[in-house]
Amino acid sequence: MYTHPVTVRLFHTDAAGVLFYGQQFMLMEEALEAALAQVGLPVGADPRAMPVMPVVVHADGDYRAPVRCGDRLDITVSVSAIGETSLTFMYRLLRSGVEVGLGRTIHVCLDSRTGTASAVPPQWRAALAALA
Repeated sequence: MYTHPVTVRLFHTDAAGVLFYGQQFMLMEEALEAALAQVGLPVGADPRAMPVMPVVVHADGDYRAPVRCGDRLDITVSVSAIGETSLTFMYRLLRSGVEVGLGRTIHVCLDSRTGTASAVPPQWRAALAALA
Protein backbone atom coordinates (compact mmCIF):
# COMPACT_ATOMS: atom_id res chain seq x y z
CA MET A 1 0.00 0.00 0.00
CA TYR A 2 1.13 3.54 -0.74
CA THR A 3 -0.13 6.75 0.90
CA HIS A 4 -0.17 10.03 -1.00
CA PRO A 5 -0.92 13.31 0.84
CA VAL A 6 -2.88 16.03 -0.98
CA THR A 7 -4.49 19.33 -0.07
CA VAL A 8 -7.86 20.04 -1.67
CA ARG A 9 -7.68 23.27 -3.68
CA LEU A 10 -10.45 25.64 -4.70
CA PHE A 11 -10.43 24.33 -8.28
CA HIS A 12 -11.18 20.83 -6.94
CA THR A 13 -14.56 22.01 -5.59
CA ASP A 14 -17.94 22.67 -7.16
CA ALA A 15 -20.44 25.53 -6.73
CA ALA A 16 -21.58 24.00 -3.43
CA GLY A 17 -18.02 24.23 -2.10
CA VAL A 18 -17.41 20.49 -1.90
CA LEU A 19 -15.10 18.20 -3.83
CA PHE A 20 -16.43 17.90 -7.40
CA TYR A 21 -16.95 14.22 -8.22
CA GLY A 22 -14.69 14.31 -11.28
CA GLN A 23 -11.89 15.77 -9.21
CA GLN A 24 -11.93 12.73 -6.91
CA PHE A 25 -10.83 10.69 -9.93
CA MET A 26 -8.11 13.25 -10.71
CA LEU A 27 -6.81 12.98 -7.13
CA MET A 28 -6.90 9.18 -7.34
CA GLU A 29 -4.91 9.31 -10.59
CA GLU A 30 -2.36 11.64 -9.00
CA ALA A 31 -1.97 9.19 -6.11
CA LEU A 32 -1.69 6.22 -8.49
CA GLU A 33 1.04 7.89 -10.54
CA ALA A 34 3.00 8.62 -7.34
CA ALA A 35 2.53 5.02 -6.15
CA LEU A 36 3.70 3.59 -9.47
CA ALA A 37 6.78 5.82 -9.45
CA GLN A 38 7.53 4.66 -5.90
CA VAL A 39 7.65 1.00 -7.03
CA GLY A 40 9.72 1.73 -10.13
CA LEU A 41 6.96 2.02 -12.74
CA PRO A 42 6.91 5.76 -13.48
CA VAL A 43 4.15 7.13 -15.67
CA GLY A 44 5.17 9.51 -18.41
CA ALA A 45 7.36 7.35 -20.59
CA ASP A 46 6.64 7.52 -24.30
CA PRO A 47 3.72 5.10 -24.68
CA ARG A 48 4.93 4.13 -28.14
CA ALA A 49 8.16 2.86 -26.57
CA MET A 50 6.32 0.66 -24.07
CA PRO A 51 5.50 -2.92 -25.12
CA VAL A 52 2.15 -2.76 -23.30
CA MET A 53 0.02 0.14 -22.10
CA PRO A 54 -2.42 -0.13 -19.18
CA VAL A 55 -5.70 1.65 -19.97
CA VAL A 56 -8.61 2.29 -17.62
CA VAL A 57 -11.66 0.24 -18.58
CA HIS A 58 -13.71 0.88 -15.42
CA ALA A 59 -13.69 3.46 -12.62
CA ASP A 60 -16.00 4.02 -9.68
CA GLY A 61 -16.04 6.18 -6.59
CA ASP A 62 -18.04 6.54 -3.39
CA TYR A 63 -18.39 9.52 -1.12
CA ARG A 64 -18.62 9.12 2.65
CA ALA A 65 -18.45 12.76 3.81
CA PRO A 66 -18.12 16.25 2.31
CA VAL A 67 -14.58 17.31 1.41
CA ARG A 68 -13.86 21.04 1.22
CA CYS A 69 -11.16 23.42 0.04
CA GLY A 70 -8.18 23.30 2.40
CA ASP A 71 -8.85 19.76 3.64
CA ARG A 72 -5.70 17.63 3.89
CA LEU A 73 -6.29 14.12 2.61
CA ASP A 74 -4.22 10.97 2.62
CA ILE A 75 -5.06 8.84 -0.39
CA THR A 76 -4.05 5.21 -0.04
CA VAL A 77 -3.46 3.15 -3.17
CA SER A 78 -3.36 -0.62 -3.15
CA VAL A 79 -3.49 -3.39 -5.73
CA SER A 80 -6.48 -5.61 -5.05
CA ALA A 81 -6.12 -7.94 -8.04
CA ILE A 82 -3.72 -8.78 -10.84
CA GLY A 83 -5.29 -10.87 -13.56
CA GLU A 84 -3.85 -12.27 -16.76
CA THR A 85 -4.29 -8.95 -18.59
CA SER A 86 -5.83 -6.69 -15.93
CA LEU A 87 -4.90 -4.70 -12.83
CA THR A 88 -7.33 -3.49 -10.15
CA PHE A 89 -6.39 -0.61 -7.87
CA MET A 90 -8.30 0.45 -4.75
CA TYR A 91 -8.21 3.94 -3.23
CA ARG A 92 -9.20 5.25 0.19
CA LEU A 93 -9.44 8.98 0.83
CA LEU A 94 -8.83 9.76 4.49
CA ARG A 95 -9.14 13.05 6.37
CA SER A 96 -7.51 12.88 9.79
CA GLY A 97 -7.76 9.10 9.59
CA VAL A 98 -11.50 9.12 8.81
CA GLU A 99 -12.59 7.64 5.48
CA VAL A 100 -14.29 10.31 3.35
CA GLY A 101 -14.18 8.52 -0.01
CA LEU A 102 -13.40 5.29 -1.83
CA GLY A 103 -12.49 4.47 -5.38
CA ARG A 104 -11.52 1.70 -7.74
CA THR A 105 -9.99 1.57 -11.19
CA ILE A 106 -9.60 -1.46 -13.42
CA HIS A 107 -6.92 -1.31 -16.10
CA VAL A 108 -6.32 -3.70 -19.01
CA CYS A 109 -2.88 -4.02 -20.58
CA LEU A 110 -2.95 -3.47 -24.33
CA ASP A 111 -0.24 -4.38 -26.79
CA SER A 112 1.13 -0.99 -27.91
CA ARG A 113 1.32 -2.07 -31.56
CA THR A 114 -1.90 -4.01 -32.03
CA GLY A 115 -4.18 -2.52 -29.37
CA THR A 116 -5.23 -6.00 -28.24
CA ALA A 117 -5.22 -7.28 -24.66
CA SER A 118 -1.79 -8.41 -23.53
CA ALA A 119 -0.44 -10.18 -20.45
CA VAL A 120 0.65 -8.09 -17.47
CA PRO A 121 4.46 -8.08 -17.76
CA PRO A 122 6.26 -10.19 -15.11
CA GLN A 123 8.35 -7.21 -13.97
CA TRP A 124 5.13 -5.24 -13.34
CA ARG A 125 3.73 -8.11 -11.27
CA ALA A 126 6.88 -8.11 -9.13
CA ALA A 127 6.88 -4.32 -8.69
CA LEU A 128 3.16 -4.13 -7.90
CA ALA A 129 3.51 -6.73 -5.13
CA ALA A 130 4.70 -3.82 -2.94
CA LEU A 131 1.25 -2.24 -3.30
CA ALA A 132 -0.73 -5.36 -2.36
